[in-house]
Amino acid sequence: MRVCFVSHTSRTGGAERSLLETIRALLARDVECVALLPGQGALADSLDRIGVEYRVLPYKWWTGRADGPLWRRFARTAANLILAVPASSWIRRQRVDIVYTNTISICLGAWAAGLAGKPHVWHIRELGHDHNRSVFDLGERFSLGLIRARSTLCLANSFCVAEKYREAVEPKEIRVIYQGVQLDADEDPEPEQSVRSPLPLRRRRSDQPRQAPGRGDPRRGPAQPRGSADRAADRRGGRPTIRTSSTGARG
Repeated sequence: MRVCFVSHTSRTGGAERSLLETIRALLARDVECVALLPGQGALADSLDRIGVEYRVLPYKWWTGRADGPLWRRFARTAANLILAVPASSWIRRQRVDIVYTNTISICLGAWAAGLAGKPHVWHIRELGHDHNRSVFDLGERFSLGLIRARSTLCLANSFCVAEKYREAVEPKEIRVIYQGVQLDADEDPEPEQSVRSPLPLRRRRSDQPRQAPGRGDPRRGPAQPRGSADRAADRRGGRPTIRTSSTGARG
């Protein structure tokens, strides 16, 4: 099997790290992986290190600010429609079996998969406007209809996200898959770096044992503040004949 992953950025944030985790897991099971990226960056470097082939195309998000200019929405939509053609050609040349889109913020993977005649999996990680105040360039109703029509399967990273989109993608199935965690983005953690290793915790001053008020030496009565003379006498091994309080009172 051969899977094409479509990422919304070329950075290595949370969604991109999850994508790398998925790719590593599939490679370990002899599943071939390729990727589409919107540009060069840290994610491309990580794919180079694990030997995954990728293609860079300057596709755009199909979501944006609700108060953004209308011309930007048209420009993003036109760019994605044009770039879906070379993306689908590359997918066919790569003999891809499944196209996987990593977030709901991009649509190129769904359009390219449709042109190439390949099944498409949409991994939804956002709550849309409730999450980051973004809206679909093509309107919510049309865009959710496209997600439903162009998804063989939908995945969600939480039950909250799944419940938000469950009705919109019916009768298609939506499954919840929580995001995995790895300590290092590029290498498996060493045993001493695992989350089970003891952490160097420092004891807070408030955690130090304290003597209860009024419970000093029974021969001396309640504990009193100790001044510099007391501390100096302790270092000499004796007690002073004149006691000096920490407030500077004389007696």
